[in-house]
Amino acid sequence: MASSDIHFGIESLADNRLACDALWQYIQEHFDEIKRKYGTNALVFDRLLLMSLRMFSEREKADEIEQFFEKRDTTGFERTISILGDTIRGRADYRARDRERLLEWLKAGTYA
Repeated sequence: MASSDIHFGIESLADNRLACDALWQYIQEHFDEIKRKYGTNALVFDRLLLMSLRMFSEREKADEIEQFFEKRDTTGFERTISILGDTIRGRADYRARDRERLLEWLKAGTYA
């Protein structure tokens, strides 16, 4: 598989709520190896991280991601880490704010 195609597999895992935590764990455990392999192409590496971590919706996860990258050289993808933190926190805020209304709507439409 071409390194530029890695995001297709990553996206499938990240979109699965049961697999996204395992994907994040794998990234943490193998970060140096992943960066060595894909970090030579800044666009591919940036996309890999963005696709891998974008679906989280807990503030704690945003904190965990930022803490993980605090200890590493993020040159070339520091903006992505910042955007991920903002995106995840925004999703967490939305979830907390509208959870009950959304659940009511789903139940009214017999979706839940």
